[in-house]
Amino acid sequence: MVKNQKNNRNDEKQRTKNKKHIKKTAS
Repeated sequence: MVKNQKNNRNDEKQRTKNKKHIKKTAS
């Protein structure tokens, strides 16, 4: 369960990173 929470947090981090990256390349 704790491991899962950690993974979810990492997923969110990765997603926000990707979003930022996409914005950067799009503009």
